Amino acid sequence: AVVSTQSREAVVSTQSTGEEFKWPDFCQDHLLDEDTMILDSGTDVFVWIGETSSEVVRKLALKSAQLYMQHVQDVTGNPRKLAIVKRGKENLKFIKLFHGWGQFRPRDKDTDP
Repeated sequence: AVVSTQSREAVVSTQSTGEEFKWPDFCQDHLLDEDTMILDSGTDVFVWIGETSSEVVRKLALKSAQLYMQHVQDVTGNPRKLAIVKRGKENLKFIKLFHGWGQFRPRDKDTDP
């Protein structure tokens, strides 16, 4: 998924399912262990890697991020820096993109996003 943190609303496509939908306010709860997310802060492109995401999904996310960064540079002339972030090892620069960041909690697959 590519999420622009500048607008706080994005069309998102998950790597594991390919499903596309709009998130009016992307938040930490949308980071799923079995998936990856690509977040564009305007200066950096973060590839967040869920703990149980497959090797295929991880490779696809990295390739998608690289293609996205090239597209952004071609269109805007502004390059982005790539940062890989693993679940549980998020740095302050990444955490600042979210409102109310906290510890990850166990998920109920039937009720959580």
